[in-house]
Amino acid sequence: MKIFVAIAFPILVLLNVFDMYSTIYLLERGAEEINPYMLFLMDLFGVIPAMIIAKGIFLLILLWVCYWVFVRPITQRERITVVSGFIIMITYYGYFMYTCNYQLLLVI
Repeated sequence: MKIFVAIAFPILVLLNVFDMYSTIYLLERGAEEINPYMLFLMDLFGVIPAMIIAKGIFLLILLWVCYWVFVRPITQRERITVVSGFIIMITYYGYFMYTCNYQLLLVI
């Protein structure tokens, strides 16, 4: 379980970094943000500050989960929840990074 989290966390960090840089690159070339929450933050704070805020909050939550997993004993239910949550997040980010950002990068 700890090994899984130690592998899954950097994968999610890399996916978030790719998302941030590719989104900024695409927005500079005329693409539009399709996530309504990010669009709201971008209108409120600007593109780069909104990305830093959103990615920062997400990564702080992930760090908290990692701390929680590594420091205290967890139950079987918590273990299943953490592992399935990481799998869902990696699948979600991987799918959207491929279908949205990566495909657009190939076109531009």
